[in-house]
Amino acid sequence: MSEVELLKFIGPPHDFQSLASLADLTMNEKGRQLSLGIDAQYWLYQAYQNVCQSGGPPRNEQILELSLTWVTVLHSMAIDAVFVFTGPFVLDRVDGLYEASIDAKVISSFQCAILEKGFEIHHSLKDTGVELGYLEVDGILSNDVHVFFSMAKMILRNVLPLNNQCNLDVYYPEHLRRRANYPIRPIGLFLIAILTGCGYAPGVPGLTIENAYPLSNTELGVLLCLAAEDLKQERLETYLRETWNPKLRQELSLNPHEFLPLQLPMIAQNVNACFPNSLIVRYLAPYVTYKGTFS
Repeated sequence: MSEVELLKFIGPPHDFQSLASLADLTMNEKGRQLSLGIDAQYWLYQAYQNVCQSGGPPRNEQILELSLTWVTVLHSMAIDAVFVFTGPFVLDRVDGLYEASIDAKVISSFQCAILEKGFEIHHSLKDTGVELGYLEVDGILSNDVHVFFSMAKMILRNVLPLNNQCNLDVYYPEHLRRRANYPIRPIGLFLIAILTGCGYAPGVPGLTIENAYPLSNTELGVLLCLAAEDLKQERLETYLRETWNPKLRQELSLNPHEFLPLQLPMIAQNVNACFPNSLIVRYLAPYVTYKGTFS
């Protein structure tokens, strides 16, 4: 399932609001600042894109200047932010749109400015989107679809370029769990992505989103989550191969719980013996963070 297919399945945003209005609403209703987890890669990517649109080859200084301008705007609102970086920062083929690297000094300056404004920095050990999903914050500012697999309370997309008035796409995962046509939980959405294929690994050949969705109501997703949390890598691979994989084949071929509209024995035969990739399953129990800036 591609990012476009996933967003189509999720549906349109649940609301359109400015960041300033969300911050004011939180202050008025809860008496505190709005807390956000921010994808630093997305932040710098948008700065890069905006500089490119101005014409000529983008310079690191321009990217830094625009990024800092947005940080200043963010600081002017009642917002408590955590910026999440992924390791030594390199912008490299994001969504296949461009190739660029940002000088380490620029990243260091950007991080220092974030800290000077009183915001916090985390470094994810692996995937930024997954890391963001495990922060205890009111919302996540990121265009990474991985955050939909998390227990995030609110997801903010298409936020940048940042100003006080621009509206952004607001998603409330709780609404996804309650919607009438396809109610889904994060673990169910994760299972659908695994079964139909994602950017990291292929799915089951021939299995559509329409057929994968009913399987999200079975125990398959919960079993994946428990295995990722409880088992070491070698035992996880054995469990997936010897226990979980046969359960999936059984659900497809026999439809014992009648979640599927019909039995799918031909699709069951397409399930690779090594499916699913254990490294993808590990996203359900990710390594999370340490703090600080790069030396």
